[in-house]
Amino acid sequence: MTGGIPSNPGFLTLNNGSVTDPVNDLPGGSYALTARYGGDANFAPSTSTGVAVNISPENSVTTASIFSVTTNGVPFPLTTASYGSFIYPRADVAGVSQHGVPTGYVYFYDNGNQFSGVNVLNSEGNTALPNGYSYFPAGPHSLTAAYTGDASFHPSTSAPATFTVTAASTQLALTAPQGAAQGGGGYADGDPDQYGLRWTDISQLSDRFGHVHDRKHAIGQRDSIWEQP
Repeated sequence: MTGGIPSNPGFLTLNNGSVTDPVNDLPGGSYALTARYGGDANFAPSTSTGVAVNISPENSVTTASIFSVTTNGVPFPLTTASYGSFIYPRADVAGVSQHGVPTGYVYFYDNGNQFSGVNVLNSEGNTALPNGYSYFPAGPHSLTAAYTGDASFHPSTSAPATFTVTAASTQLALTAPQGAAQGGGGYADGDPDQYGLRWTDISQLSDRFGHVHDRKHAIGQRDSIWEQP
């Protein structure tokens, strides 16, 4: 038997001079099948002429799924994640007959847009982004996996796997300019700094507000403050 499979697939026992055995795992392609008789005490060995056989690809089914991992590295199905989280898309490809393992490549799409490079199927017919993907924007997502096919299996695209990315939490910190924290930083009264703020001696505020001590207490007993010109 030739065509990219083992030349000796097995031994079969004759029954009244003939034998029949089904074969369902030939990869797609063209073959010349032959049978060889090993002989016995009365008959010498012989080999048949070749029989041409063409194996066409069958339909494939691709399934997409979304995972994240725990702090211990254990994967779990994901439906919601915050922005910046590592998300692991996965694709599983199988033939409709469930015979053989697809080979080749898978591409991942998010809301119809390709975001991954080439992902090679492993010996079990699946693939995933090994380092995850953390750039999904906040909002709903519909992920699909597209299998490119091989000699034995037609291309196929998965049904959408949906998930949602929520906005990441934030923290706000307010700090004063370095010059203000040091009591003026060398600016004279009335001089603007590089940000367009003007340095004002707080004693001048008594003429405008009439409560110098309260203002000084509010800004930490400093003698000067920044004000917008």
